[in-house]
Amino acid sequence: MVGQAAVSKRKSYSYVYGLRCSKSYDGVRVLDVVPGSVAHLMGMRKGWFIVAINDKPARLGKLKQAISQLLRDQDVQLRLTLKNRKGRLKRIVLPLSEPFSTRYAREKQEKIWDLAGFMIGFCVDGNYSVLFVARVRPGSRAEKSGLRLFDRILAINDVVPYTPERFFQLIFEAEIIGIRIKNNFGDMYVLRAERTMLLPDEEQMFLNDAAMEGENIVSEVLSRLNGDYYELRGIILPLSRNQGTEIDHVLVGPEGVFVVETKRLAGCVVGKDEEKYWVQYVGRTRKEIFNPVWQNRYHERAVKGVLGSYGIEVPVLPVVVVVGGTVRVNSDMPVIADKDLLDFVRKHPRMVNEQECRRIAKILESERLSSFYGW
Repeated sequence: MVGQAAVSKRKSYSYVYGLRCSKSYDGVRVLDVVPGSVAHLMGMRKGWFIVAINDKPARLGKLKQAISQLLRDQDVQLRLTLKNRKGRLKRIVLPLSEPFSTRYAREKQEKIWDLAGFMIGFCVDGNYSVLFVARVRPGSRAEKSGLRLFDRILAINDVVPYTPERFFQLIFEAEIIGIRIKNNFGDMYVLRAERTMLLPDEEQMFLNDAAMEGENIVSEVLSRLNGDYYELRGIILPLSRNQGTEIDHVLVGPEGVFVVETKRLAGCVVGKDEEKYWVQYVGRTRKEIFNPVWQNRYHERAVKGVLGSYGIEVPVLPVVVVVGGTVRVNSDMPVIADKDLLDFVRKHPRMVNEQECRRIAKILESERLSSFYGW
């Protein structure tokens, strides 16, 4: 708790986000700051007085609330008015970090923000320096990958990036990125991703646009269903204790819960259920794609896991919908064209009433995660 409490007529102060403070006649006095803590990375320093928070008079409770909101919403900026011991006022916008000294770092920072949706900060205080996540755009690749505000960046592929320039160099040169993180709770883990998934190249951007177009087409088809149907699009559900999986479409209806994996393809795709990769032929070009049936098995498992935890027993019906090209596969899971999707849904018997459909949709929505790492 931020603030002070009486203990045997003596005052004791507790740390919150690495900040120890007390009431002051004109706001909040910073008594101490833990190196490497959220407060330290925000730019807080010992001996400061916080006069105003977001242009309103500073109070201990308001300070805790403002920092909590900053951590929760990721992209919210916090304005503080500070006063030093000489009475000089300084206004800052948090999170605060050291400015990048080179044009290279500034350009790479802008590119990472545009493509992945996060910024890094560089905190220098005497002999202490650390790289950290300074900003995360809601809904971005960075947020879905699990990056959070004030995560400390310890290493990239086991190499310690002592400077922002080294960080950017390691990120852009790697094919597989492994970012060793220490979060605000002191937990350490490695976030792994293909570089093109976090920082997509032109080919990946083209594939992303095609995937979005395919999902839009499937959503338009599903919107033609009359009655008590609920579509949850792009929902991340827990797959294990600390990992989630993103599902293109979950359709809740009287027939059950449909788990839809959408593929926007060109040419002809050939494959088998047991094969990890299928082959896509476009003219004379041959390309391997990850088996979407395997992919949808994870999605099916995630949906069943959530429903099972609530004791709900309804049919869970996985299906792969192909938009565009033709598919010749041998699979136990239905692989159909988008034009056949409505008939596929309607051919199943109705087993779920209106009230239960609404309840299932609300439960799935309540279990939605904001990242693949479950936080």
